[in-house]
Amino acid sequence: MINDYINDEVNTNGGGKFKIPANWKFVSELRGLSLIMIVLIIGILASSGLFYLFMLKVPDKKVVIADQMGLFADYELDAIEKAAEDLSSKHNLNVAIVTTNYKGDDYTNNEYGYQKYVDDFYRENFRSNPLQDNSGFVLFVDLTHNREGSRYFYIYTYGTAFYSLSNSAAKGIVEDHMRALTKEDYVSAFCGIIDDLDARNYSSVGLILTWVMLLLVPLVVAVIFYLRFFKKKPLDEYPKSDTYLYGKLCKSVESKDTFVNMMTTSVRRSRGFGRGTGIGGGIGGGFGGGGFGGHSGGGGSFF
Repeated sequence: MINDYINDEVNTNGGGKFKIPANWKFVSELRGLSLIMIVLIIGILASSGLFYLFMLKVPDKKVVIADQMGLFADYELDAIEKAAEDLSSKHNLNVAIVTTNYKGDDYTNNEYGYQKYVDDFYRENFRSNPLQDNSGFVLFVDLTHNREGSRYFYIYTYGTAFYSLSNSAAKGIVEDHMRALTKEDYVSAFCGIIDDLDARNYSSVGLILTWVMLLLVPLVVAVIFYLRFFKKKPLDEYPKSDTYLYGKLCKSVESKDTFVNMMTTSVRRSRGFGRGTGIGGGIGGGFGGGGFGGHSGGGGSFF
């Protein structure tokens, strides 16, 4: 009966003591920081599971047409809207068509200003929650300077569209329809670009890896915690006989190190190293938009 208990004693409210059963030894070993870590890990795992389920809820995709320029007749808008809806429903993507000749005073008339305007437009119309799948496209034409070489067409990508269509590929699609854009045949240009986008595959490896990481990281943390606090450690091996020596039989051994020589090498490094040079500089660009909902990108050209 005595073997069924361990030596740890716990004070009771009445001033007495009782011994903890042996099969509760696990509890007796969890003191202070260990208990805090268990609660923390359980909280992380529970939060990760709920967060993952929340992210799996995909917002409804939609089509938005903002023809601020009035470039299209009603029947032309119907054709463009039909093509955009097919693209949206087939690939589960948001699609927007935007034309303008006035963006407002907050946006400059250059590539940076055009792209910032489209990014803000997408955020206001489609990013209902940055932690969920808000993937999609915006086909944007800016005619602030409506003359050849000064007009601008841009394919904006977000989320799955960003991972599946590189910036160079988006720019290439625009270039393929440059002739129609230059002739100001916008109906043909928009419909042709939508058809090209519809023909692409949007099974993104990058997006899949994002989902995997959301599940993998909490599991790895849990395994490390288990190995650190719960897994029984093997007993130490018996010491070898030569570990202990009888003192009277030990002999003094004198060792002597002789310094031979020393060689040093001096390396002179340019002050510009790692700051804007070809090595070490220019890292970290290419992702706008941020967040778990995806990243923004795209490609455009003046025409």
